[in-house]
Amino acid sequence: ENDLVLEGFHDPIFKNPPRSSGKGGGLITYINKRVCDAESIVELDPLSDRTNLSGEFQFIKIGECKGYSSTKVIGNIYRSPSGNADIFVTLLDELCRSLNRHSRKHIVLTGDLNIDLLKHENFKAAQNLIDTLSKYGFVQLVSRPTRITENSCTLIDHVYSNNLENTTSCNIITADISDHLATLTTINLSDVNYCARKKLTKSDELSKNKEFRVFDETSHQKFEALIQGESWERVFESDDAEAQYNTFNEIYISHYNNAYPLKTNRARRKNERKNPKPWILPWLEGACARKQDLYHTFVSEPTAENHAAYKKLHKFCEKHKKIAQKQYYAKFFDDYKDCSKKQWAMINGLLNRKTKQSGCIKLNDSEGKPMNS
Repeated sequence: ENDLVLEGFHDPIFKNPPRSSGKGGGLITYINKRVCDAESIVELDPLSDRTNLSGEFQFIKIGECKGYSSTKVIGNIYRSPSGNADIFVTLLDELCRSLNRHSRKHIVLTGDLNIDLLKHENFKAAQNLIDTLSKYGFVQLVSRPTRITENSCTLIDHVYSNNLENTTSCNIITADISDHLATLTTINLSDVNYCARKKLTKSDELSKNKEFRVFDETSHQKFEALIQGESWERVFESDDAEAQYNTFNEIYISHYNNAYPLKTNRARRKNERKNPKPWILPWLEGACARKQDLYHTFVSEPTAENHAAYKKLHKFCEKHKKIAQKQYYAKFFDDYKDCSKKQWAMINGLLNRKTKQSGCIKLNDSEGKPMNS
């Protein structure tokens, strides 16, 4: 499970596949730590009949979003293409009825339903699905194909919302991490409506250029060396306590600014990600960007020529990313072959091992009462 942990997110919430073989299916949901605390996440189980394998469902209730009193319910859904679509819609109807007590909350249903809405006019299952969810106030937000091949295009990845006022956008991302295109839905977590939030964006943009300090291991070591190397003789040149404090403060701040200098956000390179991998060099960033452009071209015009051009550059990028990654780690472990601390820090980071926080030790007296510090 450590391989599935994402930085900045709470531990993933799993839903095991219902199939006895354990192969295929299964659901997982990630919630960013900036959205809420872990205590505000509750997994709902509105399904009464767990023997019905026509669909897989995972419902997460998130309370106190961003410190506000608003509550959101996220439904993660999957239907196997081999399952019976009519039975699935009936099961979904039962689920929505069970969720009716949460109807005043903002509910978003999303997932791979394997029901092509582009065939809505002639496909009875698609009509029944839309009619069933509309009955409970849900509106389908995706309007373009989400799976495109050289020979077909289908809209089988759906997003439904029962609160359009707090649903700000729904887009399709042409990322090639899967044979499906990703859907990105943005919802408002606070009590401030979308129009009011748009007025705040101009002033918020200014905060992006604020100064900051870097607090890393190298900076800590430098600050420690400066403090240990300081004689503090200047502090005792005067007998006045206030003058001594001012001199001490001046020296301390000077060392602090030296070890942790103020920096400003630099302009990112073209095609550079927000948190770039250290082994992805600028030329490889450019190649990956061109690969993504070719994939977008193929999605827009799914011809054999466009597909071949994309696959060729995709193969090139994957090959050189593996080579660059291998060379980066080989150099790192060679540079720090005599420093086990650095080596283990890297290994733990690669394995997503969490550092255990040691809590404070509380001492009790002979009567079992906590002792005052």
